[in-house]
Amino acid sequence: MVVLVRCRCSGWRRRRWSTGLVVTKSKAEKDSNKPKHPQSAVLVLMDSFRKDSNIKLVSMVGKGGGEKWNYLESC
Repeated sequence: MVVLVRCRCSGWRRRRWSTGLVVTKSKAEKDSNKPKHPQSAVLVLMDSFRKDSNIKLVSMVGKGGGEKWNYLESC
């Protein structure tokens, strides 16, 4: 169905109006646990260091992980 509509700037314009029901597609469900991008090597190393050690302080985990990373770089 085409309807003439009054426009402010240029007078009359034609507009289409749908006469039936509009069917929308449902969106696919997103996995909230899916990582946004793959982890870098440093993050993988720090994650494994954090799980293996019994250190609770964040600063000590960072220092120990940094020492381990530097050791791997020198090899």
